[in-house]
Amino acid sequence: MEYFVSRQPIFKIDSSIIGYRLRFQDDIENTLLKMSFSIEENDQSNEIAMSFFELTAGKLAFVDFGPNAIKSLIPKNLDPDHLVINVDVSQSPDQNQLSALLALYDLGYRICLDNLNDELAWKSFYPSVAYMALHVDISSSNDFFRIVDCVGMYPDIKLIATSVEDKAYHAVAVQVGFSYFEGSFFLNQQY
Repeated sequence: MEYFVSRQPIFKIDSSIIGYRLRFQDDIENTLLKMSFSIEENDQSNEIAMSFFELTAGKLAFVDFGPNAIKSLIPKNLDPDHLVINVDVSQSPDQNQLSALLALYDLGYRICLDNLNDELAWKSFYPSVAYMALHVDISSSNDFFRIVDCVGMYPDIKLIATSVEDKAYHAVAVQVGFSYFEGSFFLNQQY
């Protein structure tokens, strides 16, 4: 299986890199490859795991996993010390997905909720969340601030501001209390 990987660094407020968001793509044109491996395809996840350390220079790898990969516990094939399971939460979870995520959390994996737009659907899962990645959207600030306020009740969740493209977005994210930042304001994706 041929694939391309892009990486986007995730920075702390002091500009040091904590890890990289890795996106596996079908082609260089940025067509995302869905990380929804079947059990039979886990040899590919081993191949991908071998390259994590190289791609991230030993830092954390934030990797998107689809619901099927999570339910099949595919992330178990990867080192929990270097992996953050990035979960697209734009849709409500089903019980099997939540159970699998809790099992992975119990094994020492860190979970990052990404694209949250309905904080109530995932709220019961917040105690197991290490990171939450939110798009800093100044134009729809009411929804954005509502979600940030809700997450604020869980001090162990570290907030990652995504799509930080300029000083204005960065300033809003810092003011609201984000600890980590991702976007072209810092560095463009690398292929």
